[in-house]
Amino acid sequence: MHCSKLFSAGLLGIFILSLTACSGDSTAALSEKMGAAAAGNAVGAIMGAGKGVATSIDKAMQLQLESHASLAANGLTITYGKNREPGLNKASVYLTVSKAFNGTIQAKALDENGNEIGRAQKEISMEADSASYLDFKFPDQMDSAMVRKINVSVRAPATPTPATLAAE
Repeated sequence: MHCSKLFSAGLLGIFILSLTACSGDSTAALSEKMGAAAAGNAVGAIMGAGKGVATSIDKAMQLQLESHASLAANGLTITYGKNREPGLNKASVYLTVSKAFNGTIQAKALDENGNEIGRAQKEISMEADSASYLDFKFPDQMDSAMVRKINVSVRAPATPTPATLAAE
């Protein structure tokens, strides 16, 4: 067993010397090149693993969206949503607008059974052919870990009642 390790080390040494002789580089230069290659592979492996982790985190933060018919009726489309700060009840939704819109967008947080567990609203005014991320802040009492889907809709203006008309 000891002999096989010595034999392997000897072969490696002969290989390095033959590379040095053929390339014209000194042993120190070859050693630097081999070290740089090894370092590059290590950095590449770390960066590759980091990229995988970043992708996993981004996917974990992504929210399933449900677009209410009121959005399309007003020329609005949602394309992407994510949990802005997990545990802090903030969600961000990307909204595109095909015609000018001035009103309130409502986001309802739904659990795995489709039950509403939180609601947030955002007053917006956007020009035609524009887009923006809308940030929604849900109540602190809501457990963000239970949110499985966000339903986004246009909140209809309040219908005046006799009491509100009399107050005006």
